[in-house]
Amino acid sequence: MTRGSKQRFVVLAAGILVFVTVALAWESIWSWIRCQYLFAYVGENAHGQREYRHRQTGAVFVRLPGGRPSRRRWRRIPSAAKAIWR
Repeated sequence: MTRGSKQRFVVLAAGILVFVTVALAWESIWSWIRCQYLFAYVGENAHGQREYRHRQTGAVFVRLPGGRPSRRRWRRIPSAAKAIWR
């Protein structure tokens, strides 16, 4: 490989990396913009969770924390309720 071809390769690889980064970021940014357009922040409910109102229908949604649920809470639920969810 000559010096000129190495430079072209580096420029091409950097361009592809920038394109992929912008494409992935755009997906995240677009979903946030769409969410801001579709939903209006109402406030927090009695449990401290954020509530949003769908602008078109007026339905209220609660934003739940992400992540994996804890198994400790599952153990505290009565067995009759567990049977319903299974």
